[in-house]
Amino acid sequence: MTTRRISGQLLLPAQTPAAQGLRVRVEVRDVSLQDVASVLVAAQVMEGVAIAPGQGLAFELMAPEVPPGRSHALQVRVEQGGAPARLLLLSTVAQPLPAKGELSGLELTLTPAS
Repeated sequence: MTTRRISGQLLLPAQTPAAQGLRVRVEVRDVSLQDVASVLVAAQVMEGVAIAPGQGLAFELMAPEVPPGRSHALQVRVEQGGAPARLLLLSTVAQPLPAKGELSGLELTLTPAS
């Protein structure tokens, strides 16, 4: 299976409180089926990340091209602490990925979890 590079920016809301030591997970998920949980296809996990209001965070990961008849989308979570981690920010709008080719310049706006 051919892999490709996916990169872009995670956009943090202006009301995001400054924090450090966070875990940021950018995931590519197979979202082809509606009645079952999505399947993790690829991920980038960044540890010890510091954030500030209105900041952008760069991401880059390698992921397979989308097989025929399947759909892949990006999902993002920003968490604080250990087990169980506290969810601070997440992506709430689906970011579908085209089947082939490298992707750069993607922008995903994150939303506060609470």
